Amino acid sequence: MSTITQTQQTPELLGSASQRSQALHPNNCCMVLTSLTRPDQLPQTNINVNGKETTFLVDSGANHSVLSSKEWKYVTKLSGRVIQVVGAGGQPFKEKFTVPLSVRDGDKQLKHSFLLSDQCPTNLLGRDLMCRLGLSVICTDAGLTVTSNASPMIQAYSCVARAPGYFYSWDLLREGPGAIADILITTAHHCMQNQPEIQYMPTDNLHCPARMSYDGQIAEVEEHWYKDDCETAVLMGQLLLWNEKCCMLTVASNEEVKGFFRIPGSAPHVSLAKTPDMTWAELGPWAVKGGGACDWIPDPHGPEGQYFSPATGLRHRAWGGAFETRHSVQKMRGATGESPEYLLPQMTVDDPRLAEVPPTLWAKSKYDVGCIQNVEPLMVTPKSTYRPKQPQYRLRQEAIDGITPVFNSLLEAGVIIPCPYSPCCTPIFPVKKAPVEGQPTAWRFVQDLKKVNDAVHPRTPIVPDPHTLLTQVPGNSKWFSVVDLANAFFSIPVDPASQFWFAFQFNGKPYTWTRMPQGYCESPAVFSAALHDNLDHLIFPGGSTLIQYVDDLLICSPDPDVCKQDTIVLLQFLASQGHKASVAKLQFVLQKVTFLGHIITPNGRSLSGERIKTIQNMPKPITKKQMMGFLGTTGYCRQWILDYANLAQPLQDITHRHGLTPNDHVTWTPEADAAFEDLKKALMAPPTLGLPDHKRPFTQTVGERNGYMTSVLLQEHGGKMRPIAYYSSKLDPVAAGLPHCLKAVAAAAMAVAASRGLVGYMPLTLLVPHEVSSILLTQSTSHLTASRFLSYYNVLLAMPNITLKRCTVLNPATLLPTPEDGEPHDCVATINEVCTPRVDLSDTPLPAGNDVLFVDGSSRKNVITGVSEVGYAIATQDCVVESARLPSNLSAQAAELFALTRACILSEGKRVTIYTDSRYAFGVVHDFGTLWKMRGFLTSTGQRINHSQLVANLLDAILLPTAISVCRCEAHTRAKDLISRGNALADEGAKAAAKAPLASTLQMTQLTPTVTIEELAKAQTRALPAERQLWKSAGATYRMGLWYGPNGRPCLPKCLFPIYANMTHGRDHVSKGGMVDSIDQHWYTQGFSNYAQSFCAKCIVCVTNNIGRGKKVAPTSHPQPSLPFDHLMMDFIELTPCEGKKYCLVIVDMFSKWVEVFPTKAADSAAVAKALITEIIPKGNPKEIVQ
Repeated sequence: MSTITQTQQTPELLGSASQRSQALHPNNCCMVLTSLTRPDQLPQTNINVNGKETTFLVDSGANHSVLSSKEWKYVTKLSGRVIQVVGAGGQPFKEKFTVPLSVRDGDKQLKHSFLLSDQCPTNLLGRDLMCRLGLSVICTDAGLTVTSNASPMIQAYSCVARAPGYFYSWDLLREGPGAIADILITTAHHCMQNQPEIQYMPTDNLHCPARMSYDGQIAEVEEHWYKDDCETAVLMGQLLLWNEKCCMLTVASNEEVKGFFRIPGSAPHVSLAKTPDMTWAELGPWAVKGGGACDWIPDPHGPEGQYFSPATGLRHRAWGGAFETRHSVQKMRGATGESPEYLLPQMTVDDPRLAEVPPTLWAKSKYDVGCIQNVEPLMVTPKSTYRPKQPQYRLRQEAIDGITPVFNSLLEAGVIIPCPYSPCCTPIFPVKKAPVEGQPTAWRFVQDLKKVNDAVHPRTPIVPDPHTLLTQVPGNSKWFSVVDLANAFFSIPVDPASQFWFAFQFNGKPYTWTRMPQGYCESPAVFSAALHDNLDHLIFPGGSTLIQYVDDLLICSPDPDVCKQDTIVLLQFLASQGHKASVAKLQFVLQKVTFLGHIITPNGRSLSGERIKTIQNMPKPITKKQMMGFLGTTGYCRQWILDYANLAQPLQDITHRHGLTPNDHVTWTPEADAAFEDLKKALMAPPTLGLPDHKRPFTQTVGERNGYMTSVLLQEHGGKMRPIAYYSSKLDPVAAGLPHCLKAVAAAAMAVAASRGLVGYMPLTLLVPHEVSSILLTQSTSHLTASRFLSYYNVLLAMPNITLKRCTVLNPATLLPTPEDGEPHDCVATINEVCTPRVDLSDTPLPAGNDVLFVDGSSRKNVITGVSEVGYAIATQDCVVESARLPSNLSAQAAELFALTRACILSEGKRVTIYTDSRYAFGVVHDFGTLWKMRGFLTSTGQRINHSQLVANLLDAILLPTAISVCRCEAHTRAKDLISRGNALADEGAKAAAKAPLASTLQMTQLTPTVTIEELAKAQTRALPAERQLWKSAGATYRMGLWYGPNGRPCLPKCLFPIYANMTHGRDHVSKGGMVDSIDQHWYTQGFSNYAQSFCAKCIVCVTNNIGRGKKVAPTSHPQPSLPFDHLMMDFIELTPCEGKKYCLVIVDMFSKWVEVFPTKAADSAAVAKALITEIIPKGNPKEIVQ
C-alpha cells in the first residue's frame, strides 16, 4: 500500500472557460490547478524513483508523468525523445524524456521514462504511470483521495491516450564491398529473376524484427538494448526462402533471439524483396509457413541443393553463416509499423547542452536575419551603362496572399525598403513550397534576377564541389555536428550605391533589398568568401575538422566530448560574429548526420533516403528538358552507381539527337526504357561509401568494356577493401577505336584523372588487367600520337605516387571477368599483331633472292598553268617498272599511297621487299592504317580521315604478296649504294610521269567500270534521239550493238552520269577536272564536264571547304565622311607581349583621324565586341564600322 495524502477540503475550481479548456489539455492540468488552489489541497503520493523518495501530484488529466527540474535536482540521462506540449499560456514548447528510470511503489517495481520539464512547477504523476501502478483519484465528501486498489468500477485505460508505437530490431551492419547486405540483395535479385516490378529492401535498412509495442517503449527491453556492452549482437542465417511474391532470410534461434523476439504470427527473418501489393509486415507469416513446411522435395527446375514445397509454393536453399547486427529502436508512424522512423534527438533552445551558447545566435522566426560583423558590403560592378527594367506581370491572388506575410516580415526587419527612384526593375514570382504533412501551405519569395546577372561582372565562383568536399572528412571521425545558418545571404549588407539594382514592385509600389538577395549570381561566392574569412580566426581546442559548404557547416571529431566542446566553441563564435542559426536544424554530437543530401556515419557516406525517394518517384521524362533534369539528378549520385556512364548512355543518345530543342519530345527506344529502369534499380540499394583516410594508401581498380571506363577506388578497412567512390566515363572516339590493350591504357589514365581530386598525392596502387607499364615503355608513339602518348605517360608513369600492377583476380571495377582478362596474354605482342594488316609484315628487308621494288610519288605545281602535276613510279634497282600521271587534285601523300598500292598489286603471289621514302605511307602500313580501319576511318571529331579510300585500298592490296616487307629509306641522298640508287630512280620516274599525259593504264579501284556490255547496250537505248544525234555529229559509230565515240571508247549516256559522277567524285571529293580526266580514260561523253561542275557545286563538303577564286574588282577607296563618328576603321596589330596582352585593337575616326588603341589578349571577335560595347558605343553610335 502506498502512502496516501488526503486533502483537507474540497478545492473549488474557479476561472474562465478558456482556463478550464486549457486544463483539459494533457500535461496542462498541474499548471492550472496550482494557480487556483493551495498545494496542501491537491492529491499527492510518494513513490521511489531511482532510489530517491519523491513526492508527486497525482493528475489523471495528464498523459505523461513529469519530473520538474525545480524539484528533481539529480543528474539524469536523457533518451533523446521529445514531445511538444501547449502550456496554460497557450504557447507550444518541447519537453524531453529521460531514459527508463527504476520506479518502486510498495511491492511494485518497474522502469519508466519521465518528462523532464522546466515549465512544470511540481512533479506530476500522469495517467501513464497511474495505470502501471494501479492508482486512482476518487472524489469523496472529504475531498480528492488517491487509492492504490485496482477497482473494476474505474476504467482508467479507456481514457489514456495511446503512446507512440516502437519497433525493436537487429539492424545488419554494412561495411566493405563484400558485406552480407550486398550479397543478400544480389541473391534476392537472382531468386526473383530480376523482375522489374519487385521492390527490394535498401541495404542500409536490412534488419531482423524483434518486437513491436503500441503502448510506449518497453523498459525491460531497452534496459538491455541501451547497455554499452550490448549494442551489437551476432545472428545466424538459416534458410533463404522465396516465391514469386517475396524473398527473405530466416534467422536461427539463439539465446539473443529467444530472449527478445516477440512478434505474434511471425518468425525471425530478414525481409529482402516483395511485390508492390504486399507490405513488409506480410513477410512474417510466410517465414512461419516456410519454417513449418514438411513436404520439401528437390526443386526440378533449380540447381542442386534447392528445394520446393508444393503445399506452400515456397523454395529454399540453405544459407549458413553468422552476421553482426546492431540494436535499433524506431518509432512507428502507423499502427502497422510499416514505415519506422529513427529517433534522432531534436534540439531546442532550452537544451541543457546548449546552455553555454548565447541565445542571440538562434533565429526567432523563419525570417529572422543576422548581420556579419566587419563584413564588406556587396558592391555591384556593371558591364556597361545598361540597366535592366522589366515590368511586373500579374500575379495570382493566391500567390499574393501567400507571400504577403513573408514580405511584411522582411519589411519590418529592414531587409526590404521602399525604393521609388530606381532605374532598374525585375519581376517577382512567388513559388509554392513542397507540401509538408501537418503544416500549412508555404510560399517562397523569388525574384527573377536573370537580367541583372547578365548586366554585371560576377566574381569568380569559389564554391567547392560537394563530392570533393566530403572527401575532407577524416577517416577517424566518429562523431559529427551539423550547423545550418538561417537566412545566410541576408547577413551580407548591400552597399547603398548598389541597392537600386535589385528593385522590384509589390502591390504597385517599388521596393529593393538592403541585404544580399537570393538568386543573384554572386550571392553564393560572396557569402562563402565572407564566412570563410570569418572562420579563419576560429581555432578548435579539441582539434576537430570543420567543413564548410556555403551556409552549411560540418564538424567531424573522433570523440563525443571533443565534438561537443568544439561545436559549442563554433556556436559561440558564430553568435559573436552576428550570424543566425536554426536550432531546429542543428544536429548536435551524433554518429549519424545528414549533410548536403548525404548520410555521414563513422562507416562512411551514403545517399539520403529523401534523395533516393525523389529519384524513384520521378516520372518518365517526355521532353528533352525533363530528360536532362533526370540525368542531372542521377548524375549527382554517379559515385554510388557502378558503370553509370554505360547505364545512362541510351538516355544520352535520345536526349542529344541533332536538332532537339529543350521543349521537344524525346523518342524513346527499348534500350532507353531499359536504361531508365536500370538507373532506378541501381539507386534502390546504393552502397555506403567509406570515408577516405589520407594517412593510408589507396587502391584503384580499372576496367574497360565496350568503350567505357569503369573504376572503383578502394581503401583497406578492417582487413577488407572498402569502396570509397565509383567512377565511369565514355572513352573519346580515338581511344575507343584503339586495340583492347591500348584502350585499357586510356581507361587507366582517365580513372587516375577522375580520382585525382580525392587521392591527391597519396600512394595509389592501380590494378589494371593489362601490362600498362610495358605498353607505354615499349610502344613509344608507334600506335599513339605524340601528344596522346605523352599524356598517358605523364599521368601513369611519371607520377611518383602511382604504382601500376596487373590485376590477376576478379576485377572489382567490372565485377565479372571478361574473356580477354581471363586468358593470359602478352599485351605488346597482341598490339603488334592487331595493329598490322598481316602477321608476317616486316620492316626489315627479306633475304636475298626476293624481289626488291622502290616506290615514290610526286606533286608539284606548274608555275605557268598553276595546276598541280602529280605522278608516281615503281622501280627496281635498274629500271622503272611502272609510272603514270595522276589527277591533279591528288597530293604527294596520295601519290605515295597509290604507288605503294600498285607495287603490292604487281607483286601478287611473290615475295617482295618494298622501299619508300614516305614516313606517312610507312606509318599507314605499320602503325596507323589498321587503327584507322578499326575506327571506321574517322577522326576524333567524327570526320573521315584524308585519303580514306586510298588507305583502304592499300590495306587490301598488302595481303596479295606471299611475303612482304615494307621498309623506309632516306630521301634525296647522293649516296651510291643500291637502295639510294633505286630510290633516286623511282623519284626521277615519278617526276617525269607527272609531266606526261594521263596514262590509259591508270588503275584505281573506284574507277573501274561497273556495267556489263549488255547493261551498257540497254542504257544506250534509253538515250534520247537528240543525244544519239550529238554522238553521230561528233563522229561516233555503231557497231556490235554499242555506240563508240571518235576516241574509240564507248559512249556514256546521260542517264548514267549520276552514277559515274558519284563514283569519280568519291569520298576524296575529287574536283571537276579530276572527274573529267578519270571518265575520259574509259568513255566518250557529251556534256559530262558541265554535269561534273554542277555536281561539285551541290556537294556540301566541297562548298564548305573550297572557297573558290575571288572575283576581281576595280581598286577604289572609301568616300570621305562628312561628320565625326560617321565612319570608323579598325584593325589588329601585333606587338611585344606585355602583362599577358599581345595585340592592340586600333580604331580610327576617318573624319577627325582620331585614334583609339585597346590592348587585348587575343585578336578575336570577343575583343572587338568588348571594345565597341564598353568604349565606343557609349560615346555614340557610328554609322559605319569597317575592318
